[in-house]
Amino acid sequence: MIAYLTIPFLLFTPLLILILRVMRPRFRAFWLLSALAGLAAWVTLLLSLSRLPFSLPLVTWRPEELFPAAPVLIWDAVSWPFALALATLALASVLTDLARPERTAGGIADWAAWASALTLGGLGILATLSGNLLSVLLAWSALDLVEIAVWLALVRSSEGREQAVVAFSGRLAGTVGVLWAGMLAQAQGLPLSFEELPAQISTVLLVASGLRLGVLPISAPLSQDLIPRRSVGVLLRLAPAAAVLPVLVRSGIVGAASPWLPLIFAVAGLAALYGGLSWAGAADEHQAQGYWLLGMSALALGAAARGQPAACQAWGLALLLPGGLLLLSTARRRALLPFLLLGWLGMSALPFTPAWRGLSLYAPPFPWLGVTFLIAQAALAAGYLRHALRQAAPLEGLERWVWLVYPWGMLVIVLVDLALAWWGRPAGPLARPGLWVEAYPGWLASWPGWASAALAVVFGVWRRRGHKVSPRLLGGARRFLSIQWFYRLLWGVYYALRRAAFFASANLEGQAGVLWALLLLILLLSLFFQMGLGA
Repeated sequence: MIAYLTIPFLLFTPLLILILRVMRPRFRAFWLLSALAGLAAWVTLLLSLSRLPFSLPLVTWRPEELFPAAPVLIWDAVSWPFALALATLALASVLTDLARPERTAGGIADWAAWASALTLGGLGILATLSGNLLSVLLAWSALDLVEIAVWLALVRSSEGREQAVVAFSGRLAGTVGVLWAGMLAQAQGLPLSFEELPAQISTVLLVASGLRLGVLPISAPLSQDLIPRRSVGVLLRLAPAAAVLPVLVRSGIVGAASPWLPLIFAVAGLAALYGGLSWAGAADEHQAQGYWLLGMSALALGAAARGQPAACQAWGLALLLPGGLLLLSTARRRALLPFLLLGWLGMSALPFTPAWRGLSLYAPPFPWLGVTFLIAQAALAAGYLRHALRQAAPLEGLERWVWLVYPWGMLVIVLVDLALAWWGRPAGPLARPGLWVEAYPGWLASWPGWASAALAVVFGVWRRRGHKVSPRLLGGARRFLSIQWFYRLLWGVYYALRRAAFFASANLEGQAGVLWALLLLILLLSLFFQMGLGA
């Protein structure tokens, strides 16, 4: 089937680019080759819509008694939209990359940036299409290896590399969570497919997804100063998130019944509030894209924790498509402003907009912690509107054909966002009875969307008139919501215990160590006798 060519187009083209770079250094059509590969992958994936759902076993391991599970890819209503969103972002990143204020960054040439974008898009699609836990485990590991390699290649400072390794450790913890879920399934004699996973394993997958998204626990995003080039930086942020979102949606479909769900929901609310306020108060979207990722991922995690898979998918697609539209748009012209405003409508969750189903997050009974998500949603929408209306320095010296290509990179994102909303309607090819169709709230039940959009507009008008939020107040709220104070407290306890252990070790290993040991033994015996344990 032609859909099977999507991933080879994205993964083999970077290898061809590298070979051409070595064998023919004067080759100058790298951008055209990258754009054609991204377009071919996008078209082949788009043509597979009429055949959904279908699957592709990657390999059959023998003997089957020792290897009962094998990697498999599945195209269905859960994974296909995320795969199409990633293919769209990979294509758009190549089309818009020519209109950049910086054409090289840190010695990384254009051809390497395009090849990296295609590779990240291909591996991300491979992860989104994973049909069982084994496929997820392999795809996440491959994506992590490529991601950490790109980070270490682009980052020169030791501090930046340390941040990359710390972020990679959090992703690795999420991968270990998937491995644990697979071991639990095997212990219960269950297959590793998502359709037959019990609620207990669904909770484990929920936590694993939260770890990889940086929501559990709340983690400060990596500084965007480490990667000045936007095309690679945007894919480095969004591709790993897109790889997690289908697993998160499937966890919401299974539904979890765990006493830990209220805690997960509460932490996700704090993370959403922290990310939303940081995004709204940032100087520009380039520096704050990590907070956009954190806030929108927390909304998706909160929806999955409430057992609302349609809302989880809606917020995940809003993270990728409207978010990618804003983050990839560097050249600002008045004629291009309608694209960004359509992107804002796409994530606003107003009725008949692509993220409308996301309001199922607030489905009755309305949780009191839902107020944090509502404020966070308003802050994310306000920040998006403010960054979209921000004046950017005009780009000079660009060829005319670049200005003809650049709008298509933005238009394709808008069209895919609208098309996915249309295909997900009750009579559409992506509708799933019992999950998607009933997830559209009524006009009265859509009050969170109206409230957040109204707050975003009021905040935007207030800022346009020259008013500003107190930096001290905003900084204090962000520091509290980021729970860095809690992390510092834990580190303080750890250092205190370590000093106590060093003190005890130094005394017990000295000349008076025997006397100290006898004294401790006498104290313990006297304690036991006082507690009545002597008999």
